[in-house]
Amino acid sequence: MHRRAPRLTPTAFRARRAWGSAIVALLLAAPAGAAAANGSVAGSLQTKPPKQAEAAVLATSLVDGGLVSAGTISKSGAFKVSLPAGSYAVSTVVVPPPGGGATSTGRFPVSLKSGQKRTKIKLKTKKAKTKKATKAALGSRTYVQEKGQVTPGVPAFAVEDFTGAPSTGDWQFMNKALTDILITDLVGKTPCKTAVVANKRDRKLLEAELELQKSKYFDPATRVKRNFIISDLTVGGTINVAADGQSAQVTVTITDARSGKLVDSFKSTLPYEGFFEAEEQLAKAVGERVCRRPAAYKLTLAVDGQGNFATHSAGGRLDAELTALRSGGEAGQPPTNWSGIADLAWTNVTFASKMSDCSYGSPLSPRIPWQAQLAVSGDTQVKVDWQWVGNDMASGTVTCPSDDGPPAVIPGQPATALIGAGPLSATLPLGGGSIPISGGFTSGSDGWTNTGQLVVTPIWASDAP
Repeated sequence: MHRRAPRLTPTAFRARRAWGSAIVALLLAAPAGAAAANGSVAGSLQTKPPKQAEAAVLATSLVDGGLVSAGTISKSGAFKVSLPAGSYAVSTVVVPPPGGGATSTGRFPVSLKSGQKRTKIKLKTKKAKTKKATKAALGSRTYVQEKGQVTPGVPAFAVEDFTGAPSTGDWQFMNKALTDILITDLVGKTPCKTAVVANKRDRKLLEAELELQKSKYFDPATRVKRNFIISDLTVGGTINVAADGQSAQVTVTITDARSGKLVDSFKSTLPYEGFFEAEEQLAKAVGERVCRRPAAYKLTLAVDGQGNFATHSAGGRLDAELTALRSGGEAGQPPTNWSGIADLAWTNVTFASKMSDCSYGSPLSPRIPWQAQLAVSGDTQVKVDWQWVGNDMASGTVTCPSDDGPPAVIPGQPATALIGAGPLSATLPLGGGSIPISGGFTSGSDGWTNTGQLVVTPIWASDAP
């Protein structure tokens, strides 16, 4: 038997937030000196949203898959959203509370020129089929872009569908519905600058929309090629409904989208009564965790070095790690500075003689300190400074025959060295990244060259030393 849907008061309904300011959108070129005017998309749903439901309209960039600011849908089903010039998949989402039915969605492709208005759009929503609810079932369990562009300091994340909600009963639609309402409360509302990108479910639809750009609402002159944002983080988790159906415990997980490593996790309870109010607090917690600063950083230096001289050539490998821990700052406040020191030395040093009667060997590699300092730059970036201290040059011994005595043995022959390698300073997103290392020092045909990278990886609180 269906439970009565919890009543959402008019005050609470009006308090629901409009979707945030645009984070990513395709902007068409405007004449020099002229400001590009926003266009608009307006229309109505063929079916009014339920009184207790949350309803919103959202535009997703067909170019990069980033979610763009949109607006709320009125109780009558009318909507209007202001958008910069660009190409979008415009969608509606109507999310009832537990027991209120399935999430309804609608979508169509549209392109806008500067100041263009699309009006009187009638949008039919699709509603998932329901299964007959039974009381016994209540307790059962069942964004860097593709083409290489980088937006420094703006982490991208996707909210994927949750799992674990019962297949029947009042909570049966919450796996997708919770995802949809969390997205509406996260776009433009996180405490740091972020790009919320389309999840796997919506990306499939976006890919289909890119094939439907012949819509009467779409200007053929603005047809686009995809260049989706690649997520840094993935938000998801599980829903565990209490046996009496009066609440659900949500376990939220935040993972590194590239490695799959767990970055953070936490639990929150969503009550049957007051579901939307509790969900707002859950969305706030997700935003704070997506934006929080690392407890430490791991720096991994990997360089291949070459030495070239009149008498010989040499090669070697340098692999070194250090951990930069929080330095200074007030207790209880997010860290703003990190520092660390470790040792480095060349390994696998080899020689090739250019003199047929002389041989090189017995490589020696001094072990010297290297250090790093990291500091927050703005709200979403970290400045990385690193250096080595002392002479890191590896060396070897040359042995040459002598006509009137024992062979001549001369140590201290140069091999590999970091001299001239860099850069020694760079700015990365707070989520880390890699700094290409190159360069050296040469005089004529003699000298040193290096190629490699310095990888900066955040260490979150649960993993911090």
